[in-house]
Amino acid sequence: MGRNRNFTKGIEPKMFHKISFGITFVETAILTIMRITSYFIVLFLSMTIFHSAMSQPTTPRIRHTVVFKLKHPSGSAEEKNFLAAAMVLASIPGVENFESMKQISKKNHFTFGFSMEFANQQMYDQYNNHPDHVAFVQQRWLKEVEDFLEIDYEITK
Repeated sequence: MGRNRNFTKGIEPKMFHKISFGITFVETAILTIMRITSYFIVLFLSMTIFHSAMSQPTTPRIRHTVVFKLKHPSGSAEEKNFLAAAMVLASIPGVENFESMKQISKKNHFTFGFSMEFANQQMYDQYNNHPDHVAFVQQRWLKEVEDFLEIDYEITK
């Protein structure tokens, strides 16, 4: 019966505020300012990166493809040797995603294909003039390929 139910008696109001909410008004204001500042920093950086990406000229990637039929009999040692020698093309600077492929349908008479990508037209031009490419064309391609179709694409995706 004579107990005092006022638990806050003797505690300063500022202390009571901190006890009941965990942080003071000043601390809340500081945290809010920090959050707003970080949002503006993120927004500024995002806009800077976006502007930088948009202002740089983009050059389209190039996909160089060629399908061909060899003069050699199917499965012959000469055929295997030609395909192995063609792998030198994959090591030319600028060549990306080189693929050697074998035709599986009867929709055309070509039996093999090569496909590769380049970062841009300049890299493709360097490939075309590279000594290893020129030598392969002169020493192997012109002598051993019966027919071919070459298609170069600008990658649009």
